[in-house]
Amino acid sequence: MTSAALERALTGEATRQRATADNLANVDTPGYRPRQVVFEDELRAALAGPDDPSAAERVAAVQPRHVVTEGPPLRRDGNAVDVEAEMVRLAQSDLHYSALIKLLTRKLSMLKTVATEGNKT
Repeated sequence: MTSAALERALTGEATRQRATADNLANVDTPGYRPRQVVFEDELRAALAGPDDPSAAERVAAVQPRHVVTEGPPLRRDGNAVDVEAEMVRLAQSDLHYSALIKLLTRKLSMLKTVATEGNKT
């Protein structure tokens, strides 16, 4: 189930990075409302459930959702993109994605060790 959780988290972060890039690309589009991506609470809830055969299905069912940012526009043309906030969001997402990749690499390395060392006994 760990691999499934890492895969869902990577998918969520990749989706978030695309949404943030779209927000930055539309910084000059009149009336544009930035989009955020949410998935962490749903993933956390799926992981908190019982560790039974349906656990992997619960985790696999988690899908990142796009949410349009509410609130007043930042400019007269109705655009609500805050470039600084989007850049911070992009940097945070990049750090999260990198950490998840490191975790997945370690897990695969452990599995490789088990597979190769298991044959030596």
